[in-house]
Amino acid sequence: TQGPNGGWPKPPQASGAVEDAGHGHDDGDETLDNSTTTGQMSFLLRMLARGEDARLRGSLRCGEDFLFSAQYPS
Repeated sequence: TQGPNGGWPKPPQASGAVEDAGHGHDDGDETLDNSTTTGQMSFLLRMLARGEDARLRGSLRCGEDFLFSAQYPS
């Protein structure tokens, strides 16, 4: 589940976290580690290229914001 900051967390089997039923990831554990967020964004891009639901663009934009906010100032 995409977090409120636009990133995605590692899957439970990768992070060792256990998710309560009915609760999404909203505790700030989203990461760029192991291509977690970028992999999800690639999937969204492939779906958009196939003409899938344009509402996916909002999720993709949130992911972009997450990536930009993770950059160090230059």
